[in-house]
Amino acid sequence: MAHSLGITTGSATVASKLLKDAGLLARERQSDDERVVLVSLTEQGQALIDEWKRQKREAIAQLLGVLNQDEQQELQSLVERLLEAAETQRFGK
Repeated sequence: MAHSLGITTGSATVASKLLKDAGLLARERQSDDERVVLVSLTEQGQALIDEWKRQKREAIAQLLGVLNQDEQQELQSLVERLLEAAETQRFGK
């Protein structure tokens, strides 16, 4: 997880403990390897993520509201082309 996030394992441990204490994350040690800790969202954590996604969708919809339908379709096409190019070039990896 730390590598995927681009942070140290120590930072990941601290962050996951804080999220656990806040009731957003569950941590479970592997019985066969104490160094391995499985993390998962709690129901409360998932609900918070879902709310953030809803708020983001509303904000984007509001921003796109200044564009007419043709402009929105053109923007979507351009963004799709950029994402395809980024994926082809393995941008960010």
